[in-house]
Amino acid sequence: MNHYYITGTSSGIGKALAEELLASTNNVVHGMARHETIVHERYRHTSIDLAQQEAVLSFSFELHPDDTKRIVLVNNAGTLGDMGYLGEMNDEDVASSLNVNLVAPVILINKFLYQFANHPAEKVIINITSGAATAAYDGWSVYCTSKAGIDMLTRVAHAERKQRNDGRAHILAVAPGVVDTAMQTKIRNATEDKFSRVDKFHDLKNNNQLYKPVDVAKQLARIIANPDTATDIVSRISL
Repeated sequence: MNHYYITGTSSGIGKALAEELLASTNNVVHGMARHETIVHERYRHTSIDLAQQEAVLSFSFELHPDDTKRIVLVNNAGTLGDMGYLGEMNDEDVASSLNVNLVAPVILINKFLYQFANHPAEKVIINITSGAATAAYDGWSVYCTSKAGIDMLTRVAHAERKQRNDGRAHILAVAPGVVDTAMQTKIRNATEDKFSRVDKFHDLKNNNQLYKPVDVAKQLARIIANPDTATDIVSRISL
């Protein structure tokens, strides 16, 4: 049996990925989100708000038998937060968004590698990143910063696994491209004084250039099943 831990399974890419993986009877999905929207006999839900550090600190991965083939962590949950320029932002929203996008993934990876350090199963960690990690979008300081942090976190974690010659732990960051999710709706609702490039995202929607979550989920499932085929430690999905 394979066990997949996925954050942000209530909607979007996380939900689509969970449903894609549940199509196989060999998979159990452990969803982590505030709301449970999946009903399936092999779906296990943990109601958790990743913006709350104490909730993440108290989370524990389950114990799995030695005949488990693969154990996977997908840090998918993310938030754009309130768009706005530095000096005009709400401090609590800044802290909350950074907790979801960066602090929670660091803690979960730390827990995951500790919990399963001696487990014989193949271990895979997928961090969902973004092109915003390398592009300075005005109004997106928190999101851009946290995704740049995710990229570096992935590279450091990979380097540490390589240093210890631990070939059983694959750690990758994957940017899914521009996907038709609630985050895109929020971006399109922004005003130009908060985000000057909002028209670009209206054009992407109007020209049907947004990826569908289900198509991204299929690509992610392929990467998880064959992590050695990834083109780089940090890569981007192309559909």
